[in-house]
Amino acid sequence: MKQNILFVSLNNDFSRQLGKEVANQLEMFFVDVDDMLQYSLVDENMLLKSGREYFDKQEKKVIRGITAFQNVLIVGNFETLSKFDYLAEICKNATLVYLKFSKQKLSKIFASVANQNQGFAFLAEDKFLQGIADVVVRPKQDDTDKDTAIKAIAKYFQKETKK
Repeated sequence: MKQNILFVSLNNDFSRQLGKEVANQLEMFFVDVDDMLQYSLVDENMLLKSGREYFDKQEKKVIRGITAFQNVLIVGNFETLSKFDYLAEICKNATLVYLKFSKQKLSKIFASVANQNQGFAFLAEDKFLQGIADVVVRPKQDDTDKDTAIKAIAKYFQKETKK
């Protein structure tokens, strides 16, 4: 059985907040992919100073390091995770939980995007994540979100242990 949980949504701030709460409740460590990259100095400065090839190599190194962790709830933004094979790499040892927003919330995200192509990208990302997620949680964005997520994850693991 997979040791870790990966939270992904189209709103990374929300994923981070909910991920911390759920990790605390499940007594898991919390790791934010973006924070790990920043801590490892894999950022725009590295890209500018060292070039794309070195940057990509260091980014891959950090992602592979994250996959070695155990008992961790990982939060990552779709933009970072969709590069190379990062999502597949992390999901070898993590249950993918997609925090799917309602059509109403997605419409608000879509409407707030200045570039219409980016709005269509949100819809494509939503459809892609629904298709590959082990668990889809539909948060209400209130105090019950943590409980909703934990119940959905528990239900998934109950099914998995019966297989």
